Amino acid sequence: FADAADRVDAAIRRADERVRDYAAKAGYRQMGSTASVLVLDGEGARTALVGNIGDSRVYRLRGGELRQLTRDHTVERELMGEKAGAPALLSAAGLSRLSHVLTRAVGVGPAAQAEWRKTDVCAGDVFLVCSDGVHGVLGAAGVKAALALGRRARTCVAHLRARVLACGASDNFSAIVVRIGGAA
Repeated sequence: FADAADRVDAAIRRADERVRDYAAKAGYRQMGSTASVLVLDGEGARTALVGNIGDSRVYRLRGGELRQLTRDHTVERELMGEKAGAPALLSAAGLSRLSHVLTRAVGVGPAAQAEWRKTDVCAGDVFLVCSDGVHGVLGAAGVKAALALGRRARTCVAHLRARVLACGASDNFSAIVVRIGGAA
């Protein structure tokens, strides 16, 4: 896994440089992106490596329970940690505008660096790698419902897309679903 993380980190550094170069040449003051990554340890995977920069996420649905495997790199999380109700607390303090301000991103700030975690993998697990255009619109309950609707990964993606579009899709969105031991 160390080799896989090193290769992904190198790709992120190259992307970081390219985004910075493009922004400078185009005259943009600031331009960036988020990233999330899922690396499985091969056929019959029992371990996965998940990583992210910014507020793109990796989720796992197992036995009907949805778990966010990555941590958002936002001012909200930095200020509030993992406290339940953090958005309401920020709003009450007049700081809701900070809830989506990123503390890490590709092409912005210090050199981009992913945060990595290992997790176990079981047959039947469903992983979702997605942008904030998905989880920010649907929330955890909507993500869980869409992932539970289909036996095939493609069906889950179709459900996610349909739900995001039905909610107005105010941001761009991307989603990849990986079903362990299941059909594409």
